[in-house]
Amino acid sequence: MRRWLFLFFFFCLFPSFIFSEGLYFISDEISHSWPNSASDHSISFKNSLSIPPSGKIVIKFDLPFSFPDDLSFEDIDFLLNQIQKNLSTSSSQDYCGVEISTSTNEIIITLAQNLQINPGTTISIRIGKNAIHQGAGNTQIINPSQSGSYKILIQTFDQNFRLLERGETMVAILEPVSVGATPYDIYPPVRYGGRPTGALVPGTRETLLSLYTHEPALCKYDTSPDIPYELMSYTISTTYKTFHDTWITGLQDGMAYTFYVKCIDPAGNANPDDYLISFSIMSPGEYQPGPGPPGPGGPTYPPYPPDTADVIFEGIAYYQSEVTILKDGQVAVTTRSNEKGGFSATLTKLPKGVYTFGIKAKDSKGRESIVYSITITLRPQTRNTISGIFIPPTIDLSTTTVSLGAPLLIFGETTPKSIVEAWTYPSRLVTVTEKEIRKSTTTADSYGRWEIKFDTSNLVQNQTYAVKARAYFKPAEASDFSKILYFGVGRPPEIPLCSRADLNKDGKVNLIDFSILLYWWGTSNATADINMDGRVNLTDFSIMMYCWTG
Repeated sequence: MRRWLFLFFFFCLFPSFIFSEGLYFISDEISHSWPNSASDHSISFKNSLSIPPSGKIVIKFDLPFSFPDDLSFEDIDFLLNQIQKNLSTSSSQDYCGVEISTSTNEIIITLAQNLQINPGTTISIRIGKNAIHQGAGNTQIINPSQSGSYKILIQTFDQNFRLLERGETMVAILEPVSVGATPYDIYPPVRYGGRPTGALVPGTRETLLSLYTHEPALCKYDTSPDIPYELMSYTISTTYKTFHDTWITGLQDGMAYTFYVKCIDPAGNANPDDYLISFSIMSPGEYQPGPGPPGPGGPTYPPYPPDTADVIFEGIAYYQSEVTILKDGQVAVTTRSNEKGGFSATLTKLPKGVYTFGIKAKDSKGRESIVYSITITLRPQTRNTISGIFIPPTIDLSTTTVSLGAPLLIFGETTPKSIVEAWTYPSRLVTVTEKEIRKSTTTADSYGRWEIKFDTSNLVQNQTYAVKARAYFKPAEASDFSKILYFGVGRPPEIPLCSRADLNKDGKVNLIDFSILLYWWGTSNATADINMDGRVNLTDFSIMMYCWTG
């Protein structure tokens, strides 16, 4: 009954939503990556669905980016398969219109009335001084003031502004790495974890080439050895990041392949030597179906049915904890982590298409983490590894009402021996400044247990505060934050309705919360009863829609 209720609400309340395979090959190359710097952007992606005449492309930057007031269509180039298109302030028969919102950090391109973008088109958008088609651009977007990773959302719409597809890319903003001409960093990136390896099954025609670097970097590859980074023929990553991947196509049975990879960091340190990623495609005669010893160079796997793929999940959770993998909101597999928190799980023979996977863990006291989620497009006859998963800590409070000056215990479980950082700050709907956040750290024990004794003497009487925590081994490689909890000083906490609408307490109100709400529809479940009137109903749904962040 709940499943049908979910479908009824989804199609009745969101009639304009169109399912698709999603935008892919999304990237953004920026000219300068340090904070507060003006930077050019070169955004590129491909579409799976046709964008009709008068359709729209919307690019939304995270709000920490700053759009200057004089940013205009003259600072933008729009290319389809490397062919320039003419732009203006509004669309017409032959010109695409550009609308720029400096308050929401959005660039909206409305296609010309005679222009349709067919599936698989390489769509490129240059923003800044790199725009040259209709005069030289002279205004750039300003980077966020704090270092970190920031999101750029890309959406396509039809002529009636109905959503067709969406996708995201991340941009790394990094502190400058040199003073004058003397760099602090003189070492190139360390490369590891190259994939694929061994022998792939017959019939594999494309695969994901991937590797990791110990620091944010750009990577390229070539099919010949000893080529300098600058002269390499093929690009793997166009933004500074630590996981690098690209699709390799045109593979043939019975062939061996070797790719030579070099990377460069933001300080300009490029690898002098090649990193080899080697694998082969077995011929039909080589392949022995069913279980057996590893094939040449690595394990073999059962044959892929047509149009299916495998996904491997690797990461760290809690000490010998239960880890659950969700596929499109449903439990797909459950496994257990080891003594160090490490876990691995595999889903096989998934039909090709777009999937949202969620990973969550349960600690020894039964407390659940927030859901670590990722959306990917699975291509047929591939094995896809999602690694580097770092499950956020669980968190609990000794009380939700504390006297001013009395200690408050903040505790939970996380990956053994990791560092835990708890943030305490005033609970309000407006943005909290950095100065208002009180950060406390501790180290989890060998069982992952952690506890912080928080001093409340500098807090404000009758104020409500929020608390969340994250874990890390290196500050630049922290987990996401835990769920958010609330406590009041001198009186019970006043939790804003929008905070209650965040049902899984991950700091966002989105489809995950919507799914939880519908699961408990018509019940008196305290978590989903946002307005606390004893019933989960349309009033709670209305509050959630008002607080929606996406």
